[in-house]
Amino acid sequence: MLRRRVIPYFLLGPGTFWLVLFFVVPLYYMFKLSLETGVVGNLEFNWHWANYSNVFDLYHTQLVRSFVYSGVATLVALLLAYPLAYTVAFKAGRFRTLLLFAVVAPFFTTYLIRTLAWETILSDGSPVTSFLHAVGLAPSGHVLANKDLGVARSFCATKFGLLD
Repeated sequence: MLRRRVIPYFLLGPGTFWLVLFFVVPLYYMFKLSLETGVVGNLEFNWHWANYSNVFDLYHTQLVRSFVYSGVATLVALLLAYPLAYTVAFKAGRFRTLLLFAVVAPFFTTYLIRTLAWETILSDGSPVTSFLHAVGLAPSGHVLANKDLGVARSFCATKFGLLD
């Protein structure tokens, strides 16, 4: 019986370790750094709490504006997300797949933009490709000699007007 109560806590171990290692430890070091005084490279830890009052005095307007913007963005997201999630989950019917696609599709925008950016960076006339050819790290000829990429490029150009 004791074993059944203890096992879930062992299962929390890896996640807790990850959280402590990559969140709590850096947060501690940033907090410690915020209480130091001196010049970069020659800092001394002395519990200098006046650093916080100095920040509030110097950057009061920016701090208030940041909190207001983040609060408004959070409220708008909540006001949009919960009714949308409820609608998709319970009322969408045959349009459920379409609505889920409309919610998920914007997340692929960054992937598309990164793909087009790499295409631009590795195009035949780019400085990066010229440098790679000069150093001998790129194969002779085209770096992006891919027939499928040409089809995708022309499709994007004609359907979405994304390319020149």
